[in-house]
Amino acid sequence: MNEDLAELDFGVRLLFVGLWTLADREGRLEDRPKRIKRELFPSDNLDIDSALNRLEEFDFIKRYKFEEFSVIAIKKFSEHQSPHGTEKDSQLPDENGLFTVNERGNKGLVTGKSAKIPRGNACSNDVLTMQEQLSNDSGTVRSPCNNALNPDSGFLNPECGIMNPENNIVADSGESAPTQRRTKTITADDLTQSLEGLSMAVASDYIQFRKQKKAPLNATAWKTICREVLKTEVSPDEAIAEAMAAGWTGFKAEWLANRRSAPAHGRGNIQQQNNLGDRNRDVARRVAEKYRTGLMEADQ
Repeated sequence: MNEDLAELDFGVRLLFVGLWTLADREGRLEDRPKRIKRELFPSDNLDIDSALNRLEEFDFIKRYKFEEFSVIAIKKFSEHQSPHGTEKDSQLPDENGLFTVNERGNKGLVTGKSAKIPRGNACSNDVLTMQEQLSNDSGTVRSPCNNALNPDSGFLNPECGIMNPENNIVADSGESAPTQRRTKTITADDLTQSLEGLSMAVASDYIQFRKQKKAPLNATAWKTICREVLKTEVSPDEAIAEAMAAGWTGFKAEWLANRRSAPAHGRGNIQQQNNLGDRNRDVARRVAEKYRTGLMEADQ
């Protein structure tokens, strides 16, 4: 065990272990203490921000900001980890604001070659609508174009040639290798990352719910749902759960408001019964008082 790490409190050491499970293939994760606590220590009273500062003080991590990104980078991550070849590229920049883009071969496996590209001008598409990087047998990659990254999100732009290697790489025969373009499958992790406060359990349930309804979730639909959920005054978990309970494949804030304001089936009858019960109890009380008064007068 690292001697410096052993000097830290148990909670800080445990946090360091947990950060490795949250980091992407470059060893980076968003510097969001509240979210980290929710993921790693939901029932424990640990000051995550202070613990992260201690880890940085002992040079285990680096906390930095680049434009709107707040990032935690685990030092020496690549020395101890070998991410799966199909794991997606990091969507977070390094300290210099550069994004790592890996060359992909057959079935989306990394080839071992990568490039660091700056953020540039691009059209507005986000990670949910990214096309998978396609493979080619060639070993050379053209320089990334200026608009490889979306300025609004920092994610790779599918319009850029980097995402279409068949247009950038020329095979030895002089012809582009045949490729097939596939749309990225949306996962529960994608949903939780794009809608803060949505739990992994509810996100997984919602994806299955849409499949059962024969309405698989796509990027456009999910972006619309996110906008509507943010208009409500309830948590994302509560909003999505209510949508599933109502059987909605879509979601609008006004639907939720109408559903909550309308009396549930049988609710009016129950209220009427309660009112009738109160009235009957009042009548019984008055009869009992009158009866007791009559007995007292008879005794006199």
